[in-house]
Parts: sequence; structure tokens; C-alpha cells
Amino acid sequence: MQTFTEIREINQISLSDKSKDVKYSVFLTPNGYVSIISNDSGIIELFLPEENYDSSVNKIRKKYPAAIEKNDDEILNKTKEKLLLYFKEEYVDFSDIPTDLSKFKKLTKKVFEIVKTIPYGETRTYRWIAERMNNIKITRVIGKILHSNKIPIIIPCHRIIKSDGEIGGYFFGVEWKIRLLKIEKVLE
Repeated sequence: MQTFTEIREINQISLSDKSKDVKYSVFLTPNGYVSIISNDSGIIELFLPEENYDSSVNKIRKKYPAAIEKNDDEILNKTKEKLLLYFKEEYVDFSDIPTDLSKFKKLTKKVFEIVKTIPYGETRTYRWIAERMNNIKITRVIGKILHSNKIPIIIPCHRIIKSDGEIGGYFFGVEWKIRLLKIEKVLE
């Protein structure tokens, strides 16, 4: 029979193994401090710009307590370089940035994969996604799925608008959606 100390150590190992590969980078852009969080498979979350570094780190620590800041990680560095260019309003293609979608169901993964193909500076509609999935009846479901996107810009759900041309909603707020579309020169 295992002692209490042995059980506690086993539990600590399994807890740390669960998040041991989570790492992050916080960096300053012209719009504020951006945070990117990844594991060995790819980006798992991106926090849009905030006003100060400490609040950015605190937000990460709250959600990923075992995450470590890494300045020498290939995925984080490549993503950081591209985001810096993006927030300087330069053309950026994020299609080569790996994302870890393993926690999502098949339908959600498919929606995110389709959205990731939308080129910089262009928009598509919820209906367009539904047509690619051969199910025109799921446009509302697609909207809910996009609301769960925790990797904005890289999975560019801000590029999805309503069929009538209206902006539509955005998990991070319509103001951010408009700002991102202005960066990409879709809106003036």
C-alpha cells in the first residue's frame, strides 16, 4: 500500500506532466502587450494586446499556473515575429504557424481549419464556411464554434462577416474585430 506522501508525489507528477510543456511569450506591439501560449504541438491560446506586461503575465498564470516564459522557443519566436509585423500593419501569412486543436471536437477542428485558409485582407461569411462543410444549415453553429476560438488572428475568425455585409459579433468585442479588419485594410 502506498503512503500518503507517495500518493501526493504521484499526483504532483501527473499534474505537472499535464502542463509541463506549456510555455508563453509576452511582448510589446504598437497596440500593447500580446501573449502567446503554446505546447510542443503548437499555439494553444493568444491574448490580444493589453496595456501592461504584468496584467498579461497574471492572466496567463491564472489560466496556466505551470507555464514557463520561454524566449528561445521556435514556435513562440516565429509567431512573435509574425505578430509584430501584423500589428505594424504589414501583410502576414499565419498558415505555417502550428496550432494545437486537440482539445476540440471534429466539427470545431474542421471549422477552424477552414477559417485558417482565409487570406489576409479578405473576408468570408458564415455561409461560406457552411458551404465548404456541405451543410448550409449550420451557420449558427459555426458562429458558436468561432466564439470558442482562443487563437485569434492566427485562426482569423475576425475575417468572418454576415452574408449581408455587416460585421457581426466577435468574442473579443466588435471593437477588436473592427481594429483587426482595419489593420488588414478591409475597413478604413
